[in-house]
Amino acid sequence: MEVRVLLFGPAASTFGRGEVWVRVRDGATCREVLEAVTGVAPTLADHARGGRLAVNHEFAEAGRVVKGGDEVALIAMVSGG
Repeated sequence: MEVRVLLFGPAASTFGRGEVWVRVRDGATCREVLEAVTGVAPTLADHARGGRLAVNHEFAEAGRVVKGGDEVALIAMVSGG
């Protein structure tokens, strides 16, 4: 299935766009989606390692299954004060 991953802040700046599309197997987990993101966009590897995925507006654990139609977002770490 194809998953659209929304990017925000530093991840969007690094990639140059606010989204990336990845192809994963049906029943893929958030961990697999993150791996697919870094496979398609290696420049996002640091953001994927230090960030988290949100699925349908809620932070998701690595083992959560992503379904077609879910809204997936990479929430990268942001520093500052």
